[in-house]
Amino acid sequence: MAYRYSIYHVPKLESKLYKLGASVLGRCIVTGDELAPPPMELPPNFPEMPFPPWAGIYGFHATMVAPFRTQDSEEELVQTLKDVSQRHCAIVLESLALKIMDGGFPALTALHQPPEALSALESDLVKTFNRHRLPPTAKEWTHRGPMNFKEQSNFLNWGYPHIFEDFKFHLTVWDSFEKVTFDNVFLTEELEKHPWFLGLSKIFTKKLLLNFPIDSLSLCAQEAVGEPFRVVQEVSLAKSLSHVPLSHVD
Repeated sequence: MAYRYSIYHVPKLESKLYKLGASVLGRCIVTGDELAPPPMELPPNFPEMPFPPWAGIYGFHATMVAPFRTQDSEEELVQTLKDVSQRHCAIVLESLALKIMDGGFPALTALHQPPEALSALESDLVKTFNRHRLPPTAKEWTHRGPMNFKEQSNFLNWGYPHIFEDFKFHLTVWDSFEKVTFDNVFLTEELEKHPWFLGLSKIFTKKLLLNFPIDSLSLCAQEAVGEPFRVVQEVSLAKSLSHVPLSHVD
């Protein structure tokens, strides 16, 4: 049994978007391979982004159920994931966009209002997997930092502060810019003007972000504290997509 498990959507290994996202984070969550970063356009003499980022231990993914500890077997978790997956069809997001999320980290998130089917999928996953989840420890409370009452309640009862109506589908591509020491001070609203963000935006081109398919879910495991997550098993949603846009495949 691993230290923690999570439910992620991991883009297809062969897709251009996955290859870029994984290389930016320095690691493939599927194979475990370490990856070299892609070239990034920066102003002359501007410092390179630190590599690999801490976020790389989680891999390139979108969180559907946040990491949790459990006493249940891996087989039970896989079966629960299969049960939920059979209740939901594949989803396509019209377009993703690179944004600075709350907390100051860059991520790919839905450009337009996501379909209700995505909220229904997240809600079902969180509620169904809650029976497998052990309560948060004192250390996990401390790690979360300041939370308002609603966030505290969600964390205690469901294992994550930002769920249900506060859920925002996103694929993290770097650590929080707010936690990096800059030569100059950048306010949150100015972070999208930072050369590192602009460099990332040239890597994740608009063509790659069109018609993003969510047609599978993955059970992922973290063997020990600080160890990287890995995909244990991928499960397709009940109705697979009939096609994948050419922009996503080599």
